[in-house]
Amino acid sequence: ETWTCSELKLCAQFNQSNTRNKMNSLEWCLLLVPTAIYLFYRWSIATFDYFEKRGVPFVKPVPLLGNMWNFFSGKMHMVDSGSVGYEMFPESRFSGFFAFRKPGYLIHDPELVKQITIKDFDHFADHTNVVPLEADPVLGRVLFFTEGSRWKHGRSGLSPAFTGSKMRNMFALLSSCADGAMKRLVEDGRRDGGLEVEIKDLFQK
Repeated sequence: ETWTCSELKLCAQFNQSNTRNKMNSLEWCLLLVPTAIYLFYRWSIATFDYFEKRGVPFVKPVPLLGNMWNFFSGKMHMVDSGSVGYEMFPESRFSGFFAFRKPGYLIHDPELVKQITIKDFDHFADHTNVVPLEADPVLGRVLFFTEGSRWKHGRSGLSPAFTGSKMRNMFALLSSCADGAMKRLVEDGRRDGGLEVEIKDLFQK
């Protein structure tokens, strides 16, 4: 099959146009990908100047994860990873930390804890992590994961049980139960070379 000059010229122009389009697409990708990465990075650290602006000592966060890196890397328990500031700033009454991008305060001073949880409770009424009853009927009833009127009513109902005298009376019983549970866990773990526990059964013993 023979090609005419006009057909060959048209084919060459088409190939050039196709090559140019591919180059344009590649150039756009080379431009958009770094831009998207940069914008994502800026978004991930956008809140990290929160404590610096307020003059509050804080643990230096990592992009996106905040101060949760030690937890996700398996180096620390979640509670320990959030309380690093307690040891890092022993002279401060409070310090700042980041749960991912969200800033939070770690209170060091017991008197300040008392003021927040008792005197100024109306200003610090709700929890940040809430589990809806529809999502988990059991966990949703735990006081640490409730908010609003349910949290206030639950707290007011439990508060009388935690007075100083009642806590002292309960301490011996709680210590005895905890020691017994730990002994059973250690003995069962040694005997079986590992242990899988049904929590309900453990607490019923």
